[in-house]
Amino acid sequence: MKIYFATTVLGDRSRVADARRLVVALQEMGHEVLTEHLFVDNAFENDSQLEPEAIFDRDVAWLRSADAVIVEASGSSFGIGFETGFTLGALDVPLYLLYDAARFDQISRMAVGLRHERARVVPYENFEQALDFIRSTF
Repeated sequence: MKIYFATTVLGDRSRVADARRLVVALQEMGHEVLTEHLFVDNAFENDSQLEPEAIFDRDVAWLRSADAVIVEASGSSFGIGFETGFTLGALDVPLYLLYDAARFDQISRMAVGLRHERARVVPYENFEQALDFIRSTF
């Protein structure tokens, strides 16, 4: 399965280490994570070498080729909001929005209140809960 796993590049990246572990778990299960480059420590520096239009074209192409979209929304950003809206408005794939429940007050209410027939919002209390969700869903 091809998975587009979204996380913030410019926002709060305090959860990126755990999200990276989720990416590894998905890969170990045999899935292709199209956006694995977002989970390295220098993701911003890497993407800064590309023109914004190139990033848009690349990411939209990846979204269109994905079988599922996962959004780690704990570090809320405009980019993941765009990816969420694009997925639900233009594609026919499931979307899973994960977030650290302890960060509820720092995340857009639009995100945590998401209601859509192809979307599932998944708050988690700790990394193990997020990992259990990934393993049971994928």
